[in-house]
Amino acid sequence: MAFIEAKTTEEALKVAGLVAAGSAKAARMPAHARAKVLTALSEAVRAGRERWAALLAEEVAKPLKDGRREADRAAFTCSYAAGEALRWGGQWLPLDAEPGGENRSALIRRVPRGPALFISPFNFPLNLSVHKVAPAIAVGVPLVLKAPPQAPKAGRLLAEALSAAGWPDECGAVVSCPNEAAEALVKDERFATLSFTGSAGVGWKLKTAAGRKHVVLELGGAACVAVCADADVPFAAARCAAGGFAYSGQTCISVQRILVDAAVY
Repeated sequence: MAFIEAKTTEEALKVAGLVAAGSAKAARMPAHARAKVLTALSEAVRAGRERWAALLAEEVAKPLKDGRREADRAAFTCSYAAGEALRWGGQWLPLDAEPGGENRSALIRRVPRGPALFISPFNFPLNLSVHKVAPAIAVGVPLVLKAPPQAPKAGRLLAEALSAAGWPDECGAVVSCPNEAAEALVKDERFATLSFTGSAGVGWKLKTAAGRKHVVLELGGAACVAVCADADVPFAAARCAAGGFAYSGQTCISVQRILVDAAVY
């Protein structure tokens, strides 16, 4: 799986064409092969834990302990997706719920939706990218991942790890490109799915531009903490401070509102 620096919109769209052409190959890959890729990726991330932590500290100023935690979570996500690759399939349903349906049944099969475009943010450039990529590999979906501009080295390392794990080059690419090129990818009809994680303003704009694609948006949160009357107040105060200011608050679940019982306010 290649890491491509697309400096123009035309170069980015060329990547989209190559990945779209790989749809059939990705869909034909058997479940055990997809699971093997994800297991290998999980093991590679776990083995490279310290390298990932150092890279995240360098590119996005993440404390080393948080970088290690992010690598651990990404490895778990890949391992979990490997299991889902073997469970993902279909369902058999009897049709005798109404008269005339006796001795009849339906077989429901799930099939890959088609090429997917993923746009991930800077604050978790490994884990939030893997949250998109791993499920796609599990079900045989070719993909283009737009790496965050603040973390191009993380995008390159992830692409190298995916290639080494066995995901075919024609079934995916990690792309670093300008915003206007990314918007052109969003509008490209060859992508069946868009998954975006980031700010609400950008997310809703991209949804409007995406046309008839299946769109998944993970936007800004409004995380709330409730402190009840019987709470351990010093502990709650310390946890709220950590939850609100750890990593300068650059997490989707950072504490933004605190509701406190009047008895301990």
